[in-house]
Amino acid sequence: MTQKVYIKLLTKECLSWPSEAVLKEDEDSGHDKSKSNPVRTWKTQHNLLHYFNCIRSPDLAPIENAWQASKAYLRKFAHWDDETVWEVAEEG
Repeated sequence: MTQKVYIKLLTKECLSWPSEAVLKEDEDSGHDKSKSNPVRTWKTQHNLLHYFNCIRSPDLAPIENAWQASKAYLRKFAHWDDETVWEVAEEG
């Protein structure tokens, strides 16, 4: 997800939250702690309370660890033409 898409999502979903609501995030590069990050700037401008949890926190993304084996398998393939995509998807 790009930073622009994430800001659109925050705008759509979070502006109506009560002021005491807190956004829990992982440390994905799209919304990291960098002071120059536009997502951080947006959250500051809109007084959105937030904190960062660990990257693979099971309470943030319970299925995330289930994808590790599939991701490792897919990294073996350097070329992604249409036929290869279908073959790899069926193998997976």
